[in-house]
Parts: sequence; C-alpha cells; structure tokens
Amino acid sequence: DIGKRSSADQRRFNLLYEIVKDAADMYKEELRVSDKAKEYLKSRNLTGKTAAEFELGYAPTGTDELTMRLVNKGYRVEDVLTAGIAFKTDRGKYVDRFRGRIMFPIHNHFGKVVGFSGRILPELDTGEMGKYINSPETPIFNKSRLLYGYWKSKNPIREVNRAIFVEGQMDFLALWQAGFQNVVGTSGTALTNDHLAVIRRTADDLVLAFDNDEAGVRAAHKAIDEAGAQDFNVYFLNLGGNKDPADMVEKDVGSFKEALDNVQPAMNYYFQHFLENADGVSQKKKGVSQVLGKISRLASKVEQNYWLDELSNMVGLSKEDLMKEVERLELGGAPTESTGEKIEIKRPTLTKRELISERLVYLAYVHEELRPELEELLSLVPKVYVEIYKALKEGKALEGRAGELMEFISMYPTFESVYTFGFSPEREFSDLIEGLKLYVLNEQKEKLRKEILWAEKSGNEKTVSEKLKQFDELSRKMQHIKHAKS
Repeated sequence: DIGKRSSADQRRFNLLYEIVKDAADMYKEELRVSDKAKEYLKSRNLTGKTAAEFELGYAPTGTDELTMRLVNKGYRVEDVLTAGIAFKTDRGKYVDRFRGRIMFPIHNHFGKVVGFSGRILPELDTGEMGKYINSPETPIFNKSRLLYGYWKSKNPIREVNRAIFVEGQMDFLALWQAGFQNVVGTSGTALTNDHLAVIRRTADDLVLAFDNDEAGVRAAHKAIDEAGAQDFNVYFLNLGGNKDPADMVEKDVGSFKEALDNVQPAMNYYFQHFLENADGVSQKKKGVSQVLGKISRLASKVEQNYWLDELSNMVGLSKEDLMKEVERLELGGAPTESTGEKIEIKRPTLTKRELISERLVYLAYVHEELRPELEELLSLVPKVYVEIYKALKEGKALEGRAGELMEFISMYPTFESVYTFGFSPEREFSDLIEGLKLYVLNEQKEKLRKEILWAEKSGNEKTVSEKLKQFDELSRKMQHIKHAKS
C-alpha cells in the first residue's frame, strides 16, 4: 500500500509518524527522570535493557504538558490530535490523552511507532479511568491489525514455526526478557482475522497463554475457534494457579518452560473444560454438544475425524452418531432444553451489526424495562430489525427474510445462546448498546479514511482538513463511549 500512495498521502503519513516518534522520545525522557515510574518497572522485574529495547516511557501528570511541547516544536495542534496524542474537550481545551502512565509504544510490523498503550501507575489509579488505555484509531494506527512486539519477534517465530500469544504488554516483555522470544501480544483485544493473517506468514503453530481469569478464558475460546477455523495448529498453555504469564515467569521461569514443553492441543483442553467434571446425563449431553460445536468449526476434515475418534472413545458414543451431530451443527441445529433433540434450522448469515441488533431486539422483547433505551437508538439498528422489533411487540407475523430472522429470534429460549457472557440481561444489554454505537462510529471512520485518502490524491487540502476534523470528532466520540464504560 505504501508504494501506491501519492506524495501528498506520504507527506501526511510521514508527519503522523514523526509526531508519534517525537512523543515516544519525550516519554522516554520523562521515564529517565521519574523515580516512581522506574520503581514500578523494577517492581515488575523489568530491566533497564528491556525497557530501552522496547522504548518504554512515562507520561507526566500535567494536563497538556506533552501537547504543548509538540506544538512548541512546530507541529499544528490539529495534527497532534489526529496522531492520537491529545484530545479536545467539549470546552475546547486540548488535553494530553495519556497522563501518569507507563507508556508502551506500539510499532507497526516494520518497526515504526504508530500508537501507544498506557498503564496507569498504581498510586494514581482512582478507579475512574481504565488501568490501560490505548491510542484511538488514526490513519496510521489500527490496533486490530497489529500485534505487540511482532516487529521484534517475527524472526524468532519464523525460526521455530510457533508463536506464543499473550494478552498484555507486560506479559510479552516478561516472556521476552526470560528468553521466550517467539511471542506476540494482542494488547488486550480479541484475536482477529487480521492478526492471524499476519502470523500465517511466519508460523503454523499457535500457543495460547492468556490470562487465568474469566475474560482470559473467553478470549482463549474465541482465539481457539478463530485459529482452528483457519487451519492453524492451536495449543493451550496451562498457567496453573498463576494469574497471567508474567506472574508465572516472575515466580519461576522453569515452571513456565515446563508448561510450554507440555502444551496440549486446544481440543484436548476443550475435552477437559467441558467434559471432565460433567456429572449426570444432562451435563454430559451438554458438554458433548459443546465439544462437537468446537470440532465442527475446524477447517481440516482430517482433524475433525481425529477428534471425533477421540471423543467417541471418551464418551462411549459411536463415531457415526457423533458425525451426524456435527453435520446438524453445521446446518445450524441446536439442542432444545426440554428434549435434547435437534431442530434443523439454517441460521442466516449476518453481519456484526446485525448480530448485535438481533440480540438487542430479543432482550428488549423479553425484558420490557429495556425497551425505552432501545427505542431511542433504533436509528442505529438495521431497518429489518426495527421491523422485527415492532412486529414482536405487536404480535404480528412477517414474511420473507424478515420473517426468517424473526423466527430465529422467537426460538431463542429453546437454544443454548451463542451470546452468553455471564452477565445480567441489563449488563449484557448495556454492553451490546456500547458495541453497536462503536460499530456504527467505526463504519463512519472507515468511510472517512477513504475520503481523506481520495481528497489527498486530488490535492484538495480544504476537504482533507474538513474530513480530518470529522475523523477526530468520531475518534473522540468512540473514546468517550469506552471511557464511560471503564
């Protein structure tokens, strides 16, 4: 893509690269003179060598200290905003995005700094802001496409044909420092297809070493399913009683190496997770159904057959019966709560926005107290789901695609929901509303990103300036939504 950019495009990108690089240098200078920041890194057993190698820094607590230093260096404040270093308040004041935080520069896969992740110092953590915050999306930074540390670890990964996936920057740095250098971090985001496309160039084997909490387990399940569907060899690393990989390495490097040497295929992990403690026919039936759902997602039929053999031996059911169940799952069948038998229904293919809307409509249909909030946001919901919501409320029937989608929603109570988050309906509803708002804003940003590039190619500086302001405003709205939830 770089080779296809016009000179105007390249100047714009180079300017943003320069701003974030200068910001990174300023953060490094602040770390050198901040005793409390250095003490925190020492408490996490990070050496000065590791901090220097990955260009760690510290963001001072001043409201606009870094912004003013960049402006005094000659940068326009509008460009500092576009680079994600600062934001503009409703009162028009420019404020540093990162304050009182250990700064982890995020590099693209060629080694250029493009954004940051910042960890609040414990003594400054009031609980009002997230422990970690990241740069917003900018023309040069898209977190869902970048893996933390990959610019350094891609060669070690290629050499062993295996990548260790961790969630956070501290996990990455702890493993790297301990000698496990075929590692990458997802920076707290879910593993994406873009991440997998990057790793595909260097490794076939993935080892998941995610945090040992409920969120980490959910992230691991999603990663196993996504990577298995793309025919990676996926393994699960058992952290034992440790909360995360950094914790395990800090306590005993040898125990981590032993765990790494004894990683188990992800499907073995699923067998243990869903079946090992299943008591009684009902739990066992549910566990078998869940494992079969995971097997059905595997891209390789050879691998599917292998794990069906293993499951057959474990639960005492014939492979032929299990294969029939897999075929039904692939067609969209799901077990009912009352009989355990399958209902054959082909699930419509939906976009992420439609999936969120489908669940919102169902929750509002079942829980009347949620309806007013949804009705205020119906402009964000695809028209077909607005139609379905109104029909469900009024008890009317629909035909065509709307009728098909409505039938699926009306059968939710008989399905094991694929959207189970473990929260109350109110909490799940709130999370889905947030997700819908962010999805719509992100769609608008992607459209603007293309318009900015087109305007730059056309040499229309006025349009570029207007579009960049709109882009920044959307970024601020997204950050406001995320901060409101943290």
